[in-house]
Amino acid sequence: MTDIDENALFNITLGLYVVGSYEKKTGREVGCIADAVMQVSANPMRIAVSLESNIYTTKCVKEVGELSLSVLPKNTSAELISEFGFKSSENTDKWNIAPFYKDGKLPLLKDCIAVITCNVVDEIDIGDHIIFVCEVKTAKVVKGCEPLTYAEYRKSMRKASSKEKGSGKRWVCTVCCYEYDGDIPFEELPDDWKCPCCQMGKEYFQLQ
Repeated sequence: MTDIDENALFNITLGLYVVGSYEKKTGREVGCIADAVMQVSANPMRIAVSLESNIYTTKCVKEVGELSLSVLPKNTSAELISEFGFKSSENTDKWNIAPFYKDGKLPLLKDCIAVITCNVVDEIDIGDHIIFVCEVKTAKVVKGCEPLTYAEYRKSMRKASSKEKGSGKRWVCTVCCYEYDGDIPFEELPDDWKCPCCQMGKEYFQLQ
């Protein structure tokens, strides 16, 4: 069995971004959270964006061939990250949670550090994710402040979830900070039980 400690991968420096796109038939805005984004070329100006293969936003990006990025600041609310990160655009109008505007058909957050719009020039299927190689169309700084990193997000979520409600401790999801408060004791839940918010397994819960 391969000796892999997943915690080691959390030390790779990543940011957090809202990826925006739209449905080809209706033009309705869709979006998701991405952490794996990087500039891969300066001339031409290109970036790579990695998205989960099976999510609805990825399907829409593949169909329309363009996407937007909103770079999230440190003070981004947990509610916004939860909305874009743990719900499906197929049945949720995620963009209603925050003020946004559109560049063409691409939605962009108003409250962010920078906004970028791109055309997809290539797709690479790497398993459970697809890497979109994108040529930058527009890029603009919105405000000067520090970006939210994935490491800081995890740290802040753990800090928030460690606050006790009442006098007893609770089982808390370390991914989305959902607190289990069901009638069945957590230890007695079936092994295949999943967090109702982010769909992670019991192994991602800690007693806090």
